[in-house]
Amino acid sequence: MPTIEVFVVVKSILLTCAACVVSALAVPAGAQGVALHPPAALVAAAGELRPIGTLGDLPANIRTGVFTLPGGEKAGGWVLAEPGGRWNPTDTIVDPSLPSRRMIVALCNASLCALSYERGGIAHVYYVAGFARTGSAWKLEWLASGNHSIVGASALAAFLRAPSSSGYRDDPNPGRDC
Repeated sequence: MPTIEVFVVVKSILLTCAACVVSALAVPAGAQGVALHPPAALVAAAGELRPIGTLGDLPANIRTGVFTLPGGEKAGGWVLAEPGGRWNPTDTIVDPSLPSRRMIVALCNASLCALSYERGGIAHVYYVAGFARTGSAWKLEWLASGNHSIVGASALAAFLRAPSSSGYRDDPNPGRDC
């Protein structure tokens, strides 16, 4: 009978951990209208950035997760699905060959990029990431997480210029998703 007791304890721990992850990733109800802090250069250029609607048009280093995080460490690499493409939106992996992130839209020029994407898993979270390029290297400068998608280039530009955005907050640990 000890096996059943161990199972019950492990199940309890897993459910507790899952609840912690969901609460840590979810945007609190009080986050409505919270000021966001995207990089000033990205805000200033928001209306002049080129809309990107496919992975092929996204800078290769961002598309493949070969960029630096705000603390200077390298991102772990990631894979994005095409906008509207097949992906794993939940923590139940239906097809292991599919990514757990999906691009929604991006705005980019040669040195700046804002990427709206969604991530599946135990919690379905939406993100907006701000990248800056120095030389040939891209760096994640800012990450915001939210509870709804930012769809379309004009909506993403407006989101960047807004001093606050309902349902989004600055992510204090941007490396968690990268």
